[in-house]
Parts: sequence; C-alpha cells; structure tokens
Amino acid sequence: MIMTFYSASFATILWRFYAMTAVGIIAVASGQYYLAILCLPLLLGCLMGVSFKSMTEEVEEKTSQSSISAALMAKEAA
Repeated sequence: MIMTFYSASFATILWRFYAMTAVGIIAVASGQYYLAILCLPLLLGCLMGVSFKSMTEEVEEKTSQSSISAALMAKEAA
C-alpha cells in the first residue's frame, strides 16, 4: 500500500468528515467522552487528503502515463 498526501477525492474527504462527525456524536451521546479522541485521526485524514493505493494501481498509472507520453511524442515527431 502506498499512502499519498493531498490526492484524495472530494467525495472521500466528505465521507471521512461524516464519519468523524458520527464518531463525535456517538461518543458524546453515549457519555463515553474518551472515544472522541478517535475523531482526531479522521480529522487529520480529511485535512491532509490522504489516499491509499495498492502497488499494482501505482504501476498501472505510471504505465498509462508513459504510454500516453510516448504516443504524444510519436505524434509530434510525425
């Protein structure tokens, strides 16, 4: 798994924010305030836009980018 910063989609960030809000509400409503500390990692994940990719997705992304750039270079040379 590769963790990259500032590359999460807007939908992912929204879902993490909703999860953080739910954890906070559940922690306060149940009276177990120590569970509210779990909101911190979710907040940091939202703010930093952390996304996770597998190694195969990273290789496929690089391969597709290199094939596109090779096609563009071939088109310019022609």
